[in-house]
Amino acid sequence: MRQSYYLIPLLALSMACASKKTTETAPAPIAAAEKPAFQPVEDYRATRPLDMKMVHTKLYLKPDFSKAWMYGTAYLTVTPHFYPSKTLVLDAKGFEIKRVEWVGEDFFKPLVYTYNGLQLTIDLGRMVEAGTKVQLLVDYIAKPNELKNTTGSSAIQGAKGLYFINHDGKDPHKPIQMWTQGETESNSCWYPTIDAPNQKTSQEVYLTVDTTFVTLSNGELVYSTDNGDGTRTDYWSQKKVHAPYLTMLAVGKFAVQKESWRGKEVSYYVEPEFGAFARDIYPNTVEMLEFYSNQLGVEYPWDKYAQIAVRDYVSGAMENTGAVIFGEWAQRTPREMIDRTAESTVAHELYHHWFGDLVTCESWSNLPVNESFATYGSYLWDEHKYGRMEADYGLYGNLQGYLAESKRKQVDMVRFYYDDKEDMFDSHSYAKGSRVLHMLRTEVGDQAFFKSLQLFLTRHAHQAVEIQQLRLAFEEVTGRDMNWFFNQWFYSKGHPVLDIRYDYDAETGEVVVRMSQKPSATDGPVYRLPMHIDIYTADSKTTQRVVLSRDSQEFRFKSERPLLVNADAQKVLLGEKKENKDKAAYVMQFRRAPLFLDHLEALLFLRNLKSDAEARAVFVDALGHELWFIRQFAIQNFGFDNWKSDAAFLAALEKLAKEDPKSAVRAAAISKLGEANAAAYVAVFEAAAKNDSSFTVAAAALRQLSTSEPEKALALAAGFESFRSMNMAVADLYARVGGANKAEYFESAYAKPAQAFVRANLLQKYSELALRLKEPALLQRSLDFMQKAGKEAGTGILARVAGQEAAKLQQALAPPAGK
Repeated sequence: MRQSYYLIPLLALSMACASKKTTETAPAPIAAAEKPAFQPVEDYRATRPLDMKMVHTKLYLKPDFSKAWMYGTAYLTVTPHFYPSKTLVLDAKGFEIKRVEWVGEDFFKPLVYTYNGLQLTIDLGRMVEAGTKVQLLVDYIAKPNELKNTTGSSAIQGAKGLYFINHDGKDPHKPIQMWTQGETESNSCWYPTIDAPNQKTSQEVYLTVDTTFVTLSNGELVYSTDNGDGTRTDYWSQKKVHAPYLTMLAVGKFAVQKESWRGKEVSYYVEPEFGAFARDIYPNTVEMLEFYSNQLGVEYPWDKYAQIAVRDYVSGAMENTGAVIFGEWAQRTPREMIDRTAESTVAHELYHHWFGDLVTCESWSNLPVNESFATYGSYLWDEHKYGRMEADYGLYGNLQGYLAESKRKQVDMVRFYYDDKEDMFDSHSYAKGSRVLHMLRTEVGDQAFFKSLQLFLTRHAHQAVEIQQLRLAFEEVTGRDMNWFFNQWFYSKGHPVLDIRYDYDAETGEVVVRMSQKPSATDGPVYRLPMHIDIYTADSKTTQRVVLSRDSQEFRFKSERPLLVNADAQKVLLGEKKENKDKAAYVMQFRRAPLFLDHLEALLFLRNLKSDAEARAVFVDALGHELWFIRQFAIQNFGFDNWKSDAAFLAALEKLAKEDPKSAVRAAAISKLGEANAAAYVAVFEAAAKNDSSFTVAAAALRQLSTSEPEKALALAAGFESFRSMNMAVADLYARVGGANKAEYFESAYAKPAQAFVRANLLQKYSELALRLKEPALLQRSLDFMQKAGKEAGTGILARVAGQEAAKLQQALAPPAGK
């Protein structure tokens, strides 16, 4: 699962088997005392008991779009895990149960059951021994739109499992689709199962749909049968087992591109208008499959790899086995992909196919098995494809995401007490976990790290695991006790807060490094923190390895007086730190230390020295940095004395605005030129708006042009009205300098499909336009529109924003008090 919220943007610093039918003789009853009662500690989130195990799931499904129902017949093969049992409890939320039967070799026997709307409890009629397989039939109708309490979480904004999109076809701007979202335990809203991550089942799906629809599910499409009545049945089969929450369906009208990797199909599903560039929408997929398989020493284990984008998706993306779902946000034209692609999310979801799908967390308490690794998988891809500098930039974003969350929430990464399982989908499981894995890799070394992962994956393939089994794999490979690492990072809350002081003892000729630590959490541990300290002199660099393991320690090293002492030289520690480096040290750090964070830390300090020539020179050099983000940061934070009249700096900015290969840097340079003297760069802004291929650059150019030449900006903006990626830029421009005739744009743009935050922005900007102009007719028109939009939205962000803006407009229309 890829969230959309956990990565905090760094812009804040600068201003992602067929079933076997069996009949068995009833076993002898087991005495009640032989089976211990399961009595968890109050609120302790235990792994779900394996009383019965799923073995195989066969589903016959037919969606009814007119009712938004799913007609289903499930053949479920189960077996007791250890203790004999005569009862099976299935999760089945909001079903209409038609019949439940025991399936024998040549007979069907009705079974007694009770159903409370959430779980189906079946009396098997006999005691079944462990190892004995039983096949049951459940005939049912799933009615997901009639379920209650399906709000999900911030990461997964819905929990009804099965979603019919525009099922009645009344929305002309939206395709008719159906898709599923199983994580955490929502697939039991559309088929009966034991909906827990420690279950494993193979599956078959017979899906009957209109012949005009394309379908996708897990495993291989074995065959399709035309039923002669306008419908077709697609048969999907996956023989390898996986957790029930990973089962998926998608139905709709999609264009599909296909290629192969090591004899396995790799396919890309998009809406027809994006069909010509479907492969580019999911960039570098085949290369990632090869890279991850080789690096992990475990070949991609599933039948195929498909990716599909659907409408109104409830999360960022989801790692359904061999069939990943993305939200519509992933679908972009080639021009839109200049500014942003889904590459990081593609990497995240693909890495899940080892961590999450092949090896699965046994309980949601152990979610870092899934999400920490998937998040770190994106880092590994960036490191391989684009180099460590780019990868470290992303990892720093993870650090900032976790630290931001830690201001309001500090919990164990592996935690057995939480209010709701959805609470596990946070920056601890994702962002913090990725940093912890990076520290683990640094501690044991690359060879041992990936050898340990290979052992973990092969030993526990198609099993449910906990973090301790990962620890044991590392201990077996390295021969070292790793409890200290796992205890302080996975089983303790918070992070270290470090105070690092550098000094030089001229009498002894020693560099002195004094470190103190305190935990960010009141009951946090005293951390054991291995690290490198780099000592730079005029013509050399030496590295010392130390371990901070007490509240405070002093480290001494023989050396001539250094130019820079750089603790945590590998820039891997997860935590907060304060250092007493001075300007000269930070200048040296920027110029000689090699890593992204070395350079960013230096710039963060030096940007405050507004009158300092050396600091200014570092920022000028940063304009040519190898990493685009450092160039962007240097532009946005160049605030030195008299910079607006610095001809050399402005010339460099203009060159960056025209020639930098990264659109984010070109846009930043344009904005900075506008801040310096917008009127002097009208030609630059016009050229960028007309000729630059990036929508981000065009948006920046329009905004700067509007400050001195609003009519020119308005004329150019009209040419962007049909581009969805320019909605927010055009709306902002019209709200600030447009006339009443722009009301039509806001209303027509809002009617078109777009992400909720974009449509909410259109409402806000429409209101802003009316409130600025204060024309009664426009105020009334925009008020009527807000009220209509709020009514249509019903609930959610659009209803809330529409209501807020309507209140402002009503106030503007109200006569002055006393009249």
